[in-house]
Amino acid sequence: MWLRFGVAGLAAARASGGLGGRRLLVIAEKLAVARRMLSEGRGKALIARTIGVSRPTLYAHLAAAVDVAEVVV
Repeated sequence: MWLRFGVAGLAAARASGGLGGRRLLVIAEKLAVARRMLSEGRGKALIARTIGVSRPTLYAHLAAAVDVAEVVV
């Protein structure tokens, strides 16, 4: 029953122009800062602390950004 409510809620969000689901922790500006720091040779733990996320979250967003870039190209 709860699954039905969840699916209906996501469908309503999409219909009104939203995405639904949990908000992203890493926005484009933070991801740009992370990429710049990474290219400068900074450690991932330092980068994660700087942008205010955990290392696993940083890894996930960097990997997702690479996957999206491959699809766009």
